[in-house]
Amino acid sequence: MFQVLNKLCDLVQLIVPTHLKIVDSAPLEDPSDPEANKWKNSQGWFEGFKIHVEINQLKIPLRAVFTTGNKYDSPRLKKLLIVCQLGDAEYDSKANDKGVKEVG
Repeated sequence: MFQVLNKLCDLVQLIVPTHLKIVDSAPLEDPSDPEANKWKNSQGWFEGFKIHVEINQLKIPLRAVFTTGNKYDSPRLKKLLIVCQLGDAEYDSKANDKGVKEVG
């Protein structure tokens, strides 16, 4: 499903040039799924999964990554974007700083 979304987003970028990229994650609660994990975020505890999304300046999705709820945001950055311009503190890491600097 996310591969289709990501391909669609590639096409959208041909029509609407991206000047700003923003990343964040959101919980997807599903305590009934046996693969769901319990995790704490800024709103409290939840059981389920996370969607990590990159959007542009018009709030159009550009990339998405789906993980279990207990995964840190930071390692997902590489899968989301080539050059990050804005992201919350959960994406802050030395590895991400290095990766962003490598691509300019």
